[in-house]
Amino acid sequence: MVVFAAAITLATGIAIGLAPAFKATKGDVQEVLKESALSVGGAASHKRLLNALVVAEIALAMVLLAGSGLLLRSFVKLVGVDLGFEPSHDLTFWLYLPNYKYPQPDQQITYIRQVNDQVAAAPGVLHTGGMSMLGEFLFLPQGQPRPAPGQEPAAYEYSITPDYLQVTGAKLLQGREFTLHDSEHSVPVAIINDTLARRYFKNADPLGQHLDMLSNVYGKQNARQETFEVVGVVKNIKRYQVWEDEPEIFIPYDQHPGPYMFFEVRTAAAPLALAAAVKDAAQSVDRDQPVQDLQSMDEIVAQEFGEIRFPMTLVWCFTALALVLASIGMYGVMSYSVSRRTHELAIRMALGAERHAVLKMVVREGLTVALIGIIVGTVAALGAGRVISNYLYGISSSDPVTYLFMALGLVCISLLACFVPARRATKVDPMVALRYE
Repeated sequence: MVVFAAAITLATGIAIGLAPAFKATKGDVQEVLKESALSVGGAASHKRLLNALVVAEIALAMVLLAGSGLLLRSFVKLVGVDLGFEPSHDLTFWLYLPNYKYPQPDQQITYIRQVNDQVAAAPGVLHTGGMSMLGEFLFLPQGQPRPAPGQEPAAYEYSITPDYLQVTGAKLLQGREFTLHDSEHSVPVAIINDTLARRYFKNADPLGQHLDMLSNVYGKQNARQETFEVVGVVKNIKRYQVWEDEPEIFIPYDQHPGPYMFFEVRTAAAPLALAAAVKDAAQSVDRDQPVQDLQSMDEIVAQEFGEIRFPMTLVWCFTALALVLASIGMYGVMSYSVSRRTHELAIRMALGAERHAVLKMVVREGLTVALIGIIVGTVAALGAGRVISNYLYGISSSDPVTYLFMALGLVCISLLACFVPARRATKVDPMVALRYE
């Protein structure tokens, strides 16, 4: 990358240096002298070239700034997204149940229930609950046409303890939570998330509906072949991918136990301050059973956002750098363009033009060129924005706020780039300026 950057820099310097030098060696000397004498603002072709350069530079800056702005706004929305649960004051840990010690479902249920009770009784603990991810399964809402093979809807399935939703602070939108009466001997029930309810029960009340579990997503037949009655709808909970809302199904742990459990403990004090007490309480049921990955939920959320925070920081830095470079470039080109008109401006003032009128004229002409560049850049940015549309969250690739903000920024920069050199040029004495060049 260093060699590439050095090569591009060297090639650019040589090309920019050779272009005017090559032009200077071409053409008739007499024609050049006549052109210089008759022109008040430089050759018309030269002026058009400068204006085209300004338009191109502003247009490219608009494309870059718009793309960076879209990514930055997506990140801001992502950081502020509603996770569907309250991570503060939550302590988490994992328990893995070895098959040689807890091979039977009733043994797993008893052990998890005892751990849950012991941790809930620990000092400083308000509530505790657990969740076990079963995988992604194909399902079919009863009463709806069966889709073609391979088109069946899929959802992530979790088995949870009765207090899990209360511990996480997840909002129950309809129905009820699980209770101890939802056991292995009762009717299979389920709580679905808002995404699944809206997607597959658009015109019907999801409560009382039934879901047939078909198989997992890898084609393996589901040994249970169960049908669940929907008893509740919970607001979407974002655990792993905060930018996506996937259909989810929750079932009671007592109806489908598993060999591991992710516990969440709501504490009255700082979560990590109770880590030792919670660990002792969990191991009081079985001293040989390790408590793993003891950490706060805030740490887990920070790790999730940390994966995208660094690249977004780089985008922010490159955006700021692009803005600085665009500002310097536009100021340099416009300042040079105005300096080429010093002779013209002197003649105008010598013939009676007011300084403020000349200043207004130069700024107006410069802003006109800048606005053309912004319009061209906006059109190009709208097309380029589709390339990054899959990486945006919460906004579209044609987000008007982003484009308006970036356009206003470039207008302000262009205004400054026109005003400063124009004001400097109009302060020059006309007689001195007439002898310029």
